[in-house]
Amino acid sequence: MDIYNLDDGKTYTLRMIDSTTGNDWAVDWVGDLTHTGIHYNEDAERYEAEGPEVDWWIYQMGAHQAAYDQIAECRQAYGPDAVDDVLSNLEHCDFERQPDQVLEALETRFGIVRPIKLF
Repeated sequence: MDIYNLDDGKTYTLRMIDSTTGNDWAVDWVGDLTHTGIHYNEDAERYEAEGPEVDWWIYQMGAHQAAYDQIAECRQAYGPDAVDDVLSNLEHCDFERQPDQVLEALETRFGIVRPIKLF
């Protein structure tokens, strides 16, 4: 999904790729989260938002993509049942907190060590 930043005049691409299906869920996620400041400009035929909103989405898509990629790697390494067991025991949390929660749970269960905390 391309989004035009009203503050800097640049277009950015948001992606959230499901490694299992190859689907890009960015448009669905943006549409599902009602607090989004992204709107569709019919005249310009593009999605637009102010700079801070664009920055927030770029960060969130990157953080969630990292968590999804780690889930996929763990499923290959430890099996889907073991990973699904970890994920099924997670507490509900805010969208912004989900990537860290997932990564921390996988690290705890499987002993994965991230060299630096990205999120």
